[in-house]
Amino acid sequence: MFYLRQRTLVESAAERLWVHEELDLESEKSRNGANHFENVACPFCGILCDDLDIGPSGDGLKVLKNGCVKSVAGFERPLSEPKPQIDGKDVTLDEAVAAAARLINESRLPIFGGLGTDVDGIRAAIALAEKGGGIVDHALSDGQ
Repeated sequence: MFYLRQRTLVESAAERLWVHEELDLESEKSRNGANHFENVACPFCGILCDDLDIGPSGDGLKVLKNGCVKSVAGFERPLSEPKPQIDGKDVTLDEAVAAAARLINESRLPIFGGLGTDVDGIRAAIALAEKGGGIVDHALSDGQ
């Protein structure tokens, strides 16, 4: 079953808080077949077209309808297995995460920069920076 996590901002007088909701994407499937989704929003530019048809293709996804150059490049890009390294040496993902956590914890003001990512990626980076007492500098900022 496919799920999408949606974050909703709830504001009160004292705090701002993100409430997580899980949306069942089964309701977004088309009648054309399994794993074919209609009216998908494209996160790869600021226009946020929301009328794409996306379906499976080999080991990835294919834009079936209403795609542009950016949506095709984003959705159809090949996904590679993560290959974490520390000091140029291959390590397990757990070792890499532990080393990153140690570096963030030991830093006075960690900066998370060079992030050419989508909305979910930048949200994760901001959450990490907030927990680690750091700041985020996106790839398209003037500081990069």
